[in-house]
Amino acid sequence: MNIRNHSLYTLILLIISTFIARLIEAAQTTVRPNIIYYIGDDVGTGDVNQNDAGFTRPGFKANHVIDTPNLKNLAKNGMRFQQFWGGSVCGPARASLLTARTIDSSEVRGNELEGNYVTLPNMTLPIALAMQGYRTGCVGKYALGKPGTKSSPENMGFKDLFYGFGTHVEAHYGFPISIWNNTVQIPLPINKLASERRCLQNKCIAATTLLREQALGFIHRYKEEPFFLYWAGISPHVAKWNINDKKNSYAVSSYMQYGKLSWPTDRKGYAAMVTGMDDDIGELLETLNRLKLENKTIIFFSGDNNAEKQYTKGRQSLPTFFQSAGGDKGYKRTMYEGGIRIPAIAVWPGHIPAGTNSFYPFSLADIGKTLLTLIDTPKNILDQFADSTGKRPGGTTSIAPLWLYGDKAAYNQIPRDWLSSEYCETNRESSCLFAFLNVRNGLKLVTPTIRNQQELYNITADPGERNNLAQDPQYASTITEMRRLRDQSRTRLTLN
Repeated sequence: MNIRNHSLYTLILLIISTFIARLIEAAQTTVRPNIIYYIGDDVGTGDVNQNDAGFTRPGFKANHVIDTPNLKNLAKNGMRFQQFWGGSVCGPARASLLTARTIDSSEVRGNELEGNYVTLPNMTLPIALAMQGYRTGCVGKYALGKPGTKSSPENMGFKDLFYGFGTHVEAHYGFPISIWNNTVQIPLPINKLASERRCLQNKCIAATTLLREQALGFIHRYKEEPFFLYWAGISPHVAKWNINDKKNSYAVSSYMQYGKLSWPTDRKGYAAMVTGMDDDIGELLETLNRLKLENKTIIFFSGDNNAEKQYTKGRQSLPTFFQSAGGDKGYKRTMYEGGIRIPAIAVWPGHIPAGTNSFYPFSLADIGKTLLTLIDTPKNILDQFADSTGKRPGGTTSIAPLWLYGDKAAYNQIPRDWLSSEYCETNRESSCLFAFLNVRNGLKLVTPTIRNQQELYNITADPGERNNLAQDPQYASTITEMRRLRDQSRTRLTLN
């Protein structure tokens, strides 16, 4: 081969090798990230990062501080959302998240339809991810139906693992006598008496320990494949400790660092549950770091609703000992911010700007479309979700511009003006309460009771919802129009 031909041959090889390298690089950059969603049960905006500005209202000062160092660290590495709506109770929140449907268009608006969806949706977040090659697993409080029911975890799209509790009631005990492993109910005889009293002598096994083992095991098992892990914790919940109350005692193995404090016993237990949830986040971050997956994983943390009424010295009380509602009016089962505004953090290194705060309003119902948009889900899959256009007032949409570029981009690029939420205590039309928010100006219309009176607040200027504008004549036409849009956009319940 002469020098000229050799040089040409070398050039061709260089071009081919460069082309192949770029193909490999492109393939590597389009590898879909893992997705982990950790949802706490009844964790309030005031329970998380109490000694650090974050989810609470301006001027908030905690009465007593719960330690959540891992969530504080998580927030430093991602975006913290200050105006994020969940449900007002557990079931609707979880259904809204997994189906990407607003609560007021879903059939699940209370906690009464466990396993009894009238009509299952055609598409869910885990189904859409499984269609794109993701391994899908649910660990913890699924709360929408046991295996074998119409709305079982498998039917909702969790094909590779379900470990935990199918219903709300099953998840009410820290030391259960059985737990689901996919479709098999595993007895835990060591806990036969523990769910009826506190268990502080290590003669039982905590559900939180089992759930953590399964969640981290799922990550290890599928570390070479894209996976979606839905880790639905059971902490802190209402956390009532009373040794004589066999129905509602929520057990802890240890009061942790709170044991020697002079707090009431049930408040020590509550703090231990919140810190235990934070420990889950710490173990999760350590596992991802050890497996070198932290830069390949989207993590989203949130509650399901804001703080529940709690128990102090065995008696029901408002969530004021820790100020768990974070300075907001209301609590779980109300449509005030203290019922539906929840803590939330999103982390995706290199994509979501670290250490940022957002005040743009969105909800659990928007999460599915956002995640699917971020991984470039084909349009034919996205179109199978209800409200696929995002045009319905209060409907769902992707808020990816917010996560990637912040609030200004969200207001400029997201074509939605309204945010909605609803709670129907008996899952019947006559029991429905609602909240309807104008995203652009902060006006929020609320029905606080089933007597159907209306209240109007400007939560931008009045985040504590202290000044009811409903009686001011200048807002009469605004209220009429907001009510018309809300009634037009929701789906009436068929059960009456």
